[in-house]
Amino acid sequence: MSRFRFPTTFLAAVVVIALLGACSAESLAEFATERYVESQTDGEVDIDFGNGGFSVSTEEGDFALNLDGENGALVFDSDEGSGVVNFDAEDGTITYDTDEGSGVVTFDVDENSETGSITFDSDQGSGAVNIDADDGTITYDTDEGAGTINFGASEAPDGWPSFIGAPTTTSDTPAVYTSLNDGSAATMSGTFTHDVNEDFAGAVVARVEQAGFVTDYTQSGDGSLFAQFSNVTTKVLVMTDGRGATTVTVTAG
Repeated sequence: MSRFRFPTTFLAAVVVIALLGACSAESLAEFATERYVESQTDGEVDIDFGNGGFSVSTEEGDFALNLDGENGALVFDSDEGSGVVNFDAEDGTITYDTDEGSGVVTFDVDENSETGSITFDSDQGSGAVNIDADDGTITYDTDEGAGTINFGASEAPDGWPSFIGAPTTTSDTPAVYTSLNDGSAATMSGTFTHDVNEDFAGAVVARVEQAGFVTDYTQSGDGSLFAQFSNVTTKVLVMTDGRGATTVTVTAG
């Protein structure tokens, strides 16, 4: 049987309740946590809320999480590992030291220009992520590679196939494009809204086939369509819900 792992969002919520310090809140959190953990495991659990944290004991293992408010540290200990995470709000850094490794993450945000960067240096590698909220662009450069991600662009990205075309009916919502380029391959996606009676997906499929792509897979029903096509270097995925929205994803490289 695989070991029980606590969902991150649930654990964070319980920590917030536990740190309120009120007896009623702690009792409620303890009761809710016990019921949840019991539902996810095969046996009873024993939960003990202490000062600034809590511990859980189950038949599948133990877990403890404690917050050191004075030093700004989060300490955890479980059967699968332990460690310490330190937060420095003034420097915008997070430093961690765990059984899996150690490292430093630094946040640098320019509130005036809505740009920022995240840099990290750890035993597992290092790199930087730069964010520009103005144009929805994220660039990254790590030991594993470099690339660019663009979210919510109103114009087609470079390399977008012209044969995809556009709907003939207009909509209040313009086309929205997203792209990812990691240097070796580019994945681009466009979402088009149109009149529900326009078979834009069918028109795209016809043009893709005319461009020499072969059909890998297709499934349709009740106005919906899911179809994938490919040639030597490129894959095209066409999806529609039959309710006036069609998404085309192109992967090249």
